Formats: sequence, C-alpha cells, structure tokens
Amino acid sequence: MIRQLWRLTYALSLDEVSMCAPAVYAERKGRAWVLERADESGYEGVACVDDAARLAVLLLRAYKRFGLPWARDWAHGLIEFVKFMQEDDGSFVNFILDWDGKKNYHGPTSYPGGQPWLARGLWALAWHYIVFEDMDSLDRLRRGVELYLSQSHKFMDVNALVAYALLELYDHTHNQDFLGVALSICEEIASHHNHGLLLISEHDVYPHLWGYIQPGVLFKACQHTANAEWLDLANYSLRSYLAPMVRSGFDKTTTIPYEVSSAVLNFQLAYEHTADEEFSTLYTKAKSWFYGDNPAKSPVYDRNLGMVYDGIDNKVVSKNSGAESNIEGAMALFDDLPWHQYKLSEIE
Repeated sequence: MIRQLWRLTYALSLDEVSMCAPAVYAERKGRAWVLERADESGYEGVACVDDAARLAVLLLRAYKRFGLPWARDWAHGLIEFVKFMQEDDGSFVNFILDWDGKKNYHGPTSYPGGQPWLARGLWALAWHYIVFEDMDSLDRLRRGVELYLSQSHKFMDVNALVAYALLELYDHTHNQDFLGVALSICEEIASHHNHGLLLISEHDVYPHLWGYIQPGVLFKACQHTANAEWLDLANYSLRSYLAPMVRSGFDKTTTIPYEVSSAVLNFQLAYEHTADEEFSTLYTKAKSWFYGDNPAKSPVYDRNLGMVYDGIDNKVVSKNSGAESNIEGAMALFDDLPWHQYKLSEIE
C-alpha cells in the first residue's frame, strides 16, 4: 500500500514551492493503472487535502517511529501542499482542479471552510509540529482551530478527529489550552447519542462506520479527565454496536477500508486506556478483514502488488485502488508493514 501511494503521488511546484500530493483515484484498465479524477459530486479535482493530510500524518508517524529519511521528505512535500491549500482565515480549499494547482473554490466537497477537510488539515499540521516543532504549522493550526470553534458542528465524526488531533498535540506539548478545547469538543460528542449509542449526527438512528471514532476518542480523553459518563458511552458503543460488526467480518453489502480502519483505531484506543483483552482481540480481528477474514474470503490488501483495493461490494473485492483506501489501510496495518524494506525512488 505504501508502494501504491508512491505510484499515486505527483510532484508539484506551486508558488515557487516544491510539494506533492496523491492523485485521488486509480482504476485498473487491463494490466495498467489509470489515474482518475474525483467526480462523485460533479467534477471536483485531481488531488485533495483530505488525502494529502492523512498521508502526511501516516508518514510523519513512520518517521517519528522509524527515522526513515524517505518518509520525512515525502511528508514535507505533502505538508507544503496542505499549507498551500489553507486560506488566510484558517480554512482549507479541499481540491485542486488540475496539476497546475488551480483551486476548486466552489465544489460541494471542496469549498473553503468545509469541516471534514479543515479537520484533516489541522491533524496534519498538528503532527508536523509534533515531529518537527514547526512554528508555522502551529500558527496555522491555531488559526484553523479558532475558525472551527466559531462554526456550528453537525457531524460528530469530524468533531472527534479535531479532538483527537488536539489530544495528540497535548501529549507532546502539555499545553492546557489544547487539552481544554479537546475536552470541550468531547462534551459535544457525548451529547449526541441514542440510548447510549454515540451518533454521527442528531438525525442518526445508527451511525455509519467510516470516520466513526468517537468511542475511541472519548477513551483517549479519559486519560486526562475522570468522566464516567464518557466511559459508559464509549464502552456501550463499542460493545453493543461495533464489536458484533467486527466479529462478523463486516458482513454487510458494502465495506470500504476507511470503515475498517476506523474500527481498528477505536479498539486500539480502547485497549490503551483499559488494557481489556477483549478490546485487543477485537483490534486484531478488525485488522484481519484486510487479510481475507471478510465476506469475500479474499484479501483486500494485496501484498505482492503493494496495494489495498477499494473495498468489498456484494462479496466481491474491488479491482480499483485509490489514495484513501491505501492510506486508511496503512493506518490500520501500521504495525504490520515492513517499513524498513521499502525502497522508493524520487517522485516523478
């Protein structure tokens, strides 16, 4: 999957700054892979903050853990792209329309101020500061957080990602301001539930699985504050809703890697807080979906080709392999990947 992400990554020079970004999609055309544009909501563009920011976080984690120079250099290029896409008010434009760097200011999944790509941009900036203590990244993050707090929040999965980023930043800086904002966001997350089941929005009956990390984030928050209500909500949501899904191998019509990686993160954070072996078992079980423990009975992670496919639909594994699937797969399987064995050449 790291190899596929390398294949998808384009080098750019915008505003006289060298940077890079992963192409959004790749579809299989015979024996070849063809890079595709995002057009699910009308034409959106060729690359986006959503993917570049997550890939930057992945590589910054790899550099922090393993000290790999190629991960450092790749991450720097991605961070420059994220910074290029940030506006003066702290918001982000999500997509570039072409490889000349024209920003998509008007698309429904790209306009400045959209919260999902704002959250992911902030996560990347937080990690850039965690690893390199880059003051420009910290200043940009502060502007973005200020903007985010000025907005109303409809979607608790986005809230959870912002809180998670700030909790990780607090672990590094011990800055009480970051912790205070994270805990206030967690309070809002905890207010959105249906008889104990944490929800994405107030209109949900059951939450979708992709990006559903609220239980895990509440567990992480409780490392810094004693809140029995949050622990009850997190426990109930994982044990009653997510655990049966994981035990079934995500036995539903369609499952994408982002859904599975979100489950993996939930059980990882739950185990880190509780040391409950059931959570450890569910963490391992969720990861096994990528290796073939799924309704298709076939791996979604192709070790030989170095890629994660785009999911399972009606018990058939997709033959396409885009950026998000490989990023989320690598997030989920981070501890399983042979990081020191990757030999990556210069991005062309």
